[in-house]
Amino acid sequence: MIKLIVGGDSSAFKELYRLYYVSLCRFAYKYVGDVAQSEDIVQDTLLKIWEQRGKLSGLTSLKSYLFSAVKNSCLNFLEHQKVVNKYTENVSVEINLLSLQYEDTAFDEDKFFLENQLLAAIDDLPKQCGEIFKMKYLEGLRTKEIATQTNLSPRTVEAHVFNALKTLREKFKNIAPVLILGIICFFTKNS
Repeated sequence: MIKLIVGGDSSAFKELYRLYYVSLCRFAYKYVGDVAQSEDIVQDTLLKIWEQRGKLSGLTSLKSYLFSAVKNSCLNFLEHQKVVNKYTENVSVEINLLSLQYEDTAFDEDKFFLENQLLAAIDDLPKQCGEIFKMKYLEGLRTKEIATQTNLSPRTVEAHVFNALKTLREKFKNIAPVLILGIICFFTKNS
């Protein structure tokens, strides 16, 4: 089967997929504890294997290679999650601090102006990115809740939030690094 896959035989790869997909998903679930994320990891790993199938030519055990690849993908995902969680934690703390500072010092005109600028900037984001950002920061939904409502993977939701934050930070870099998020927090509490 390895030789056929290396040779680009898609029917051999489909057979590999059929034989191992479910057991690889179960294996991945033991690491990440989420069915949808396990499926995403396995699909991404299998796709990467197909795209780099030339590297399979020296293998003696395809099964061992598949499980090792999925294990490594799971460990990479978990490491990424640590970074995301730390980043989210830091942003939340900064938002709360800035919100308190903004409540004490902001004038209504400044607040109104900045809110309008922020809403316009959010509306300028790509449609799905803006909707996910609003769900996360204006509606206060968690990543998994957003993923369920939008039929996207949690990883995709996180990517949209990251891209939105990056775009907004760039747009408002002359104001303050995360002041705009403090404004979001402030006017959602007062809406």
